[in-house]
Amino acid sequence: PEVSKKERRRFGKLMNNAMLFGLTPIGLRRDLQEFLGFDPGEVAAVRMWELWWQRYPQLSEFRDTVRAYVEVAQARKQGLRIISPSGRASAFPPGEILGAVSKKGLAPPGPEGVWRTVFSAAFRAVEGDLLNRLMKHFHETREYHHGQLVLPVYDGILTAAPEGGSAKVWEALKVCGLQ
Repeated sequence: PEVSKKERRRFGKLMNNAMLFGLTPIGLRRDLQEFLGFDPGEVAAVRMWELWWQRYPQLSEFRDTVRAYVEVAQARKQGLRIISPSGRASAFPPGEILGAVSKKGLAPPGPEGVWRTVFSAAFRAVEGDLLNRLMKHFHETREYHHGQLVLPVYDGILTAAPEGGSAKVWEALKVCGLQ
């Protein structure tokens, strides 16, 4: 109750993203400790982690399926192709599935960390699909008053508006689903 609604919402969004990108109960405990300023304990963190996955059974099933696919691909020393819930495909070569290849200059995750990499890639694909839909809808919205899509940025977009037109562009973005 001491935490403001705005801060709870911010933490909820961070937690949702972190869970989809492979947060473990240990990571959740660490993040909670940092956010709350005290250690909630292992039992509380594990329970919160379990409750989150129970609330989203389809995501939980997808997570478990991805983990099983990764384990099979690792045992066979093969690459893997995953189709995200939004239908976008992500391919992983054998070296990456075995945890021997890193991306973007990061250290290789090792075999045990690969499933999180694969799982989070599927949800980055969903995020990309949602962003593409937002940009398409914004472009098709007549009320945008000559605002321009400049650049997709991680989980949002950068727009430009004519002088004095930013409020109308912002309204058009809200109509399109931007929060």
